[in-house]
Amino acid sequence: SVVTCIDGYEMAKQGRAGTALAVAAIGSFIGGCISTIALTAVALPLAQLALKFGPVEFFALMVVGLSLVIGLAGKSLTAALLMTVFGLLIAMVGIDPVRGAPRFTFGVEDLLDGVGFIPVAMGLFGISELMLAADSRLLKPISTEIRGLIPTRREMQSCAGAIGRGTVIGFTLGLIPGVGAVIPTFLAYVVEKKVSKAPERFGHGAIEGVAAPETANNAYANAAMVPLFALGIPSSPTIAVLMGAFIVNGLTPGPFLFKER
Repeated sequence: SVVTCIDGYEMAKQGRAGTALAVAAIGSFIGGCISTIALTAVALPLAQLALKFGPVEFFALMVVGLSLVIGLAGKSLTAALLMTVFGLLIAMVGIDPVRGAPRFTFGVEDLLDGVGFIPVAMGLFGISELMLAADSRLLKPISTEIRGLIPTRREMQSCAGAIGRGTVIGFTLGLIPGVGAVIPTFLAYVVEKKVSKAPERFGHGAIEGVAAPETANNAYANAAMVPLFALGIPSSPTIAVLMGAFIVNGLTPGPFLFKER
């Protein structure tokens, strides 16, 4: 949801928080419904497509994901490159998947499983809040009422294309195990910025910047069920937990799931 906040926060500052919330909900609903229908209709052939992804395709996908992070960095390309490299270094900590040897753990057993995403995210957000609080002049709370929950016809027309593209992007990338929800949301946002006739609006309250990533997020979540149900392959940590729940209840995801059950 961090991608949604780029324009959602700006909309809130403009008194359009209600519209941002409504568009996010509408986009999520549409993306979720369409991807559910697609899940039930074309799971098997799409799962076979997902199987064709090998090391080369995964490498290309990761390059795209890192490029998107840099592309959204704004004016400071150097800072974006440094943060991307820093993120890669954090991801290197843990057991080497090829050799099975510890990597950058420095003898700390807790680091054998790598650096947890949630502690890092919470720590970074917490530290930034403390630094902002240290200088109270930077704190400017938004005082606004949540109103206008029904978007206007013009706003919905602006979002229609974004919702459609977000659904396609989220569902397509959801078929590929290991992608995660971050890349589809970033990609949906960048695509909207590229196809927009006024890309300078993005980052300053563009409603398409809220609709596209929220739709892609939900479309991805349902599409991730395809490799789980058809192949027995969890495509993310969340889906892996869900797979465990299926197995505990006597249901083994895979090619024989629907045949036997």
